[in-house]
Amino acid sequence: MWKLLLDRLKENRPPRNQEEMAHLHEELPEPYTAEFPDVPAPVNPLSPHLLAAQWTCGLLLPEDMPSLAADLLEHDFDSPSLRCLAGEINVHSRRDIEDVVSCTFKELSVLYPIPQQYAHETVTRQFAREVIAGKRNVWAASFALDKITDWDWKHEIEGLYALLYLNEELDLDCGRPAAEIKADLIQTFAELGAQTDREKQLAPHL
Repeated sequence: MWKLLLDRLKENRPPRNQEEMAHLHEELPEPYTAEFPDVPAPVNPLSPHLLAAQWTCGLLLPEDMPSLAADLLEHDFDSPSLRCLAGEINVHSRRDIEDVVSCTFKELSVLYPIPQQYAHETVTRQFAREVIAGKRNVWAASFALDKITDWDWKHEIEGLYALLYLNEELDLDCGRPAAEIKADLIQTFAELGAQTDREKQLAPHL
């Protein structure tokens, strides 16, 4: 259904003014926690579970991992593999450090490798909760989440198709004011951020 809607949306629709688009992405983020009190706060960006999900989804570059390991050590996380990872200097691919990364997550009480769908859900929730908490620009977050997800990922998580549709509606001049689309985006992010059933189900094991 969503693909059909997207195809119809794209029919003979001119692109929206690029200056307007750039301005929207430059808006300072603002919190919406008062409107959506049931959306949990985002987790600490240095949460090992979040980092494991981001690594699984390919959102962390291999060369970023040593500096992230150093940050974790500075914030009172510690393990033999974490220290080893922080000292890596010749990192060019995932293959170079996958073994030490795997050991690090396990030593930090993360069941690794984690299920792909759980990783997708974790990353999506974090994006959504950061938007509601006022830590991410609504438009930039929507665009970024759209770009890092594929059709299978969007199919797994209720609400991501709606996000994609709203992105396309913004990109194309469909006649709706940007303010209305923004309100729908915020509502969609709130719904994504409030999805906690699977999170609670898997938390004791991850």
